[in-house]
Parts: sequence; C-alpha cells; structure tokens
Amino acid sequence: MSSSEDQLAASAASAFLRPRRLKLYVDGGLNDLESGYVSLDEAVTSGRPFCGEVRPEWLAVDIDAQLADEADRAAATVVSLIEAALDARVLILDSGSTERVGRHLWAHVPDLDFDRSVLVEQLGALSGPGVNVDVRHGRGGLMRPPLGLHRHGGRSVALNANEEDLAVLFASVPPWRSEAQRELDQHDDLLARLQPEARQLLDGVVPDGLRYPDGRPDRSRVEMTVAHYDVNAHLTED
Repeated sequence: MSSSEDQLAASAASAFLRPRRLKLYVDGGLNDLESGYVSLDEAVTSGRPFCGEVRPEWLAVDIDAQLADEADRAAATVVSLIEAALDARVLILDSGSTERVGRHLWAHVPDLDFDRSVLVEQLGALSGPGVNVDVRHGRGGLMRPPLGLHRHGGRSVALNANEEDLAVLFASVPPWRSEAQRELDQHDDLLARLQPEARQLLDGVVPDGLRYPDGRPDRSRVEMTVAHYDVNAHLTED
C-alpha cells in the first residue's frame, strides 16, 4: 500500500475500534491463534492483521458465504434493514478473505441511547444455508477495521466508497471518548453552567437566578446548585 493508503487504514482503525485490547494475529496464521493484545498504535504500525472491539457508535455486520451472489444478497438485505431503522449510510467492504466470500458492513449510530435489540435480532435471523450473518457490537464484539489485513491473506476493500469518501468518513468520527470520560465531560458542562452562581453562593451572595420573583432566595434551587457543584468538583478532582 502507498503511504496515503497506510494513513487511511490507520485512520479507519481509530475511527471504528476501541483503542484498547486489540487482538494481533500471527502473520499467515491459519487459525485464530493470536500473538497477544496490543495498543492501537502498536497494532497499526505492526503491519500484521488485527481486530478490536467495535466502538459503541458503530454497528458492524460480518457476512461469510460460499458464493459471491449469496454474500451480496445478504449484504443488500442487511442494508435495507439498517436503513429502515436508522438514518445512516452503510459502508460495505469485501472482507479480503482468500478462504470464503466475505462482506463487512458498518453503520454509524451516534445516538448511544438507540435501542438496537430489534434490529440486531432481525440481522441475526438472516443466517441460513450457505451464508452466516454475525452482528458485532457492544462489549466483546470484535471486528477487523476497514482496509485491514486478513489473517489468511488479502485486505478488506470498500465496495461502495472511494478513497476520498473514506477519508472524509474517517475524519468525521470524533476522537474516542471512554464512558468515564464522557461522564466527566457532562459534569464539566454542568460545572461550567453552574460555576458562576455557585461561586457567588460560596461567597455568601445569592444570585438573582436563584431567587423568587419577589427577591427571596429559592432554597431548593440554592441547595441543588451547591450539591451539583460539590459533586462535580469531587468527580473532577478524582
């Protein structure tokens, strides 16, 4: 691959996989034996096949089939089901396997509160004779990133996007934030909103925003503001 393609593959790994515990395969291995778990940077620079846990804002589907027509029919059905449930473009890739026909599909689901259970059940029901459809999402859902090497040789290739499209897609995904970091972000936002009034309270002044229209302090809002401020300050310090 060219240096620009290598950079694109590295961007794909960052955009689609959690940055911890990436499973690094032995070069040319014919089974699932791996050489251990490594960091994202180590995996990307290793030049070897690897897979990792799918980031929660993605829904990934792995299709294995005996024939290309079977894989493409299953992929078309997967796309139809996803597009019916979500306003999301689905990226389709040839898995790059030299053993079987494979398709990898990725749909961006930025709303982490979206209930995927019905969609996941529908997708899983597509498996049948000659074709297997496996949904990878949530904890433990391992998948090779787009453009990733396959342990049997080959590399996954996008079927419905060119290099420019992929660069835009990968760059549009926000940097990885863990659940703990996202909680701290929410508390930081709360602190930023409450900080001016809370600081006045700490100085013994009840700000106008925490008073009734007649000027009397609103004790419940005062207590809530102080409580939120204190809780957030404690979490931030930790």
